[in-house]
Amino acid sequence: MAPTVQIAVHLGVVSVTDTTETALPLVLRPVIPGITLPTVHLVHYVIALLLCAGVHELGHAIAAVRANVHIRRAGAFLAVVWPGAFVELDQQQLDRAAVGARLRIVCAGVWHNAVTAVLAWLLVHGGLSMMLWPGWVPAEGAMVVSVTSDSPLYGRLPLRSVVLEIDDVKLNIIDQIGTTPLARWTTILTATTSTRDTYSAGFCAAGNLDDGLCCEMSSLFPLGESPDTHLFCFDAFNASAAPRCLDLHDVFEHPRCQSDADCAEGLCVLPSSPFSAGRVLRILHHKPTSSEPTTLVYAGSPTDLWHHVQVSALRPRWSWLPISLPAQLETLVQYVFAFSMAFCVLNSLPAYHLDGIHMLRLMVTSLEFFLATTTNSIAAETPRSIWANRFCNVTSFLVTILLVGSVLGSVLLLIL
Repeated sequence: MAPTVQIAVHLGVVSVTDTTETALPLVLRPVIPGITLPTVHLVHYVIALLLCAGVHELGHAIAAVRANVHIRRAGAFLAVVWPGAFVELDQQQLDRAAVGARLRIVCAGVWHNAVTAVLAWLLVHGGLSMMLWPGWVPAEGAMVVSVTSDSPLYGRLPLRSVVLEIDDVKLNIIDQIGTTPLARWTTILTATTSTRDTYSAGFCAAGNLDDGLCCEMSSLFPLGESPDTHLFCFDAFNASAAPRCLDLHDVFEHPRCQSDADCAEGLCVLPSSPFSAGRVLRILHHKPTSSEPTTLVYAGSPTDLWHHVQVSALRPRWSWLPISLPAQLETLVQYVFAFSMAFCVLNSLPAYHLDGIHMLRLMVTSLEFFLATTTNSIAAETPRSIWANRFCNVTSFLVTILLVGSVLGSVLLLIL
């Protein structure tokens, strides 16, 4: 029996993420259901990852068939909650193929993931709403389609309510924060770390109701240690005065301001947020039974809010249509886009067991062959080929160390 080579095996154990909270440029964050992955997204996660892995391996298979390389076997699997896929090619036929054909086979997986990412991006940015029209139309914000029973907003934020703003950020306006209401909702709740990220103005307030515990904030008490839930710590908007304790709901009824000079009395203040798990969010929304918008105050972790409340950028035109269908499809397509991009990035890196190392070796081989033909020094092994092989091995080792270190570092950040 001829030997075989396994092109790739994909396990969804990491995802590429921008770590705004930790001030690191880029890490690989482990996907842990219930911690880094909302449990309500688990089905979307598995389907999207299996789809992206299948597309990647299909790309390898198509390129192999076009190069007359036999496919020994292909399949998919599920390891706990992490799906994967693989394609095994005949090693002898692969070795006999031209360098260009082998390079196309290796790069085909990344190419197919890139095309999938473009298609998913188009669906997220208007394609999906066009496909679901006229049954579903833009919600002019983020429509609430589900709230978990353990959320403090359960029963307070009715289904079919349309969230118009979070703090001072409008969900239905396109700018640098996000391009769709769903993207803006996710960005605000998962990628902002301070009240100043979402407030464009402060509130005029006078007095100080300090009980000695209100501003005693820590990682264990991100909302302060005061037993009075109406009291909250506020910072001066221009950071020129000491923090003070004020009635949370009373302050939000006061006029807005940009500085102390805008206030007839008192100071211009904002809710204090030294810890990202202790944020105060003002949620402006339209209830389905009311024509006037209502402001709901949420104090807690924005990430928990994102985990517990599912929203959609589309609303059903008729009441008998399911409200959750667009949200399910939007979430699935966003995961497809994210995983497709992650597959492109990760599999392009020259690390062990990734496509990138094969790409690097084949490109070095092509360059070596070109240099050999121009100097008429073709041989089975030359000092140039030995150094080229060493270069590939050292590069693969260093990149693998960086990837492993990134994963371990992100695990430590989660633990600490």
